[in-house]
Amino acid sequence: LSYPGNPQDEEVTELRRQLYQQVVENDGFKPKLDPETKRPVFFFWMNDAKACFTRAGGLGMAVYEWRADWAKTNEIGIELEC
Repeated sequence: LSYPGNPQDEEVTELRRQLYQQVVENDGFKPKLDPETKRPVFFFWMNDAKACFTRAGGLGMAVYEWRADWAKTNEIGIELEC
């Protein structure tokens, strides 16, 4: 699901619930479960982060660029079993 906010936003919980209902309950897919908690594995993909690397090949830093909320550049997803 495209989402304009941040992972800590209160709306994320409800969006995850809706995503679970659509993908698992309505469409019949099987979610990947965390081995310890046995709960579905969700992810929050932030498309405004850019990784910068050093010449030696290591991660130098992550840079976040500002994007307007209307761009809906972030995404909420659920991992599925193969």
